[in-house]
Amino acid sequence: MPPDYRLELEAASVFSAALFNYRDNEGTVFGIPHAFAGPLLPALLGFESATEPLESPLQILLCTLGVKIKHLKKAIQQATDEQPDGIVQLQMQSAVGYHCVWYTTQSNEMIRIDVFAAGEYGPRDLFFSSDPNRPSTLLELRGILFLSVTEYLRATLRREGARAEEVCWLIVNYADYIDPTRTEELENFSIQHPEIAEWWAYIRGRWGLA
Repeated sequence: MPPDYRLELEAASVFSAALFNYRDNEGTVFGIPHAFAGPLLPALLGFESATEPLESPLQILLCTLGVKIKHLKKAIQQATDEQPDGIVQLQMQSAVGYHCVWYTTQSNEMIRIDVFAAGEYGPRDLFFSSDPNRPSTLLELRGILFLSVTEYLRATLRREGARAEEVCWLIVNYADYIDPTRTEELENFSIQHPEIAEWWAYIRGRWGLA
């Protein structure tokens, strides 16, 4: 039976709601733009690794325009305080280059969420778009905002430790959703992995690229 990632989705949903519902000192809903990244996205799209289980922490990007770390801390505190039954339990730690949030699920398991600034790990702007010349950087799955397939690949290939198996699977299965003008790293990847060269040529051809 395939995994359902129930606990990871629970954590993502709760933390996302905390960010969306963040209020400033006047009580006005501020809302912190964000999108999840990390291996949960390809897993929900159908990817199953033959060698590695989904053990990496969840990852989320925060749009940093006007957002400071104090806003993140306050959003977590507000979400925790507004749940008198103790269902929402979010704890925050800071590390070099990112922040870490721990969520305690209703079954008392811990899910780690690594928080990065948008623009450092992924796109600076997080948005939906119907303009084919400015594709969306967001994708909604199970009611949760993720990076689009293009932006996920771009972010993945820009960091060390990218899983080639996962990247190849996304290219083959979601070729029609990839914008090659945003993923120059795929050119080098296709050279290193000739098994997807045909798909990379197809993707470029769809966009009128030689």
